[in-house]
Amino acid sequence: MSLKLNLLFFFLLWVYPFSGSAQETRQVEGEDNTPEEVVKAIVSAIEDGSSRRIALHFGSNVDLYLPRAEGTFSRSQSEIIFKEFFSHCKPKSFMISYQGTSMDGTLFVIGMLSTESGESYRGYLLLKNVAGSLVLQRIRFD
Repeated sequence: MSLKLNLLFFFLLWVYPFSGSAQETRQVEGEDNTPEEVVKAIVSAIEDGSSRRIALHFGSNVDLYLPRAEGTFSRSQSEIIFKEFFSHCKPKSFMISYQGTSMDGTLFVIGMLSTESGESYRGYLLLKNVAGSLVLQRIRFD
């Protein structure tokens, strides 16, 4: 089943065209905008369960696929949804198993979120370069 999900994910990544609309972005003060630094900051925010810090990397809208919420939400709605998610699933760690860049420059990160209660979620993060900054466009925790 896991192999099928991974194959479906990569198929959708290459076939599904991401929205090219302009999005408002926020640059985190004091942080480099290199892909490595952005991913590091997002992983740190996830591990700390900080919906506020992860929201700093959201575009105007975010596609969320979480156990209790699924759809496209505004930045502020997404922050609230993540706050709720983190209150029920307190993160312990997020270990990256794979990351790469598609032909259109979209960065993807696949990893495993472990929670304090012992649950595990496979995580998918998609970041798109908008006006010179990487923004989180899609987040999925299964």
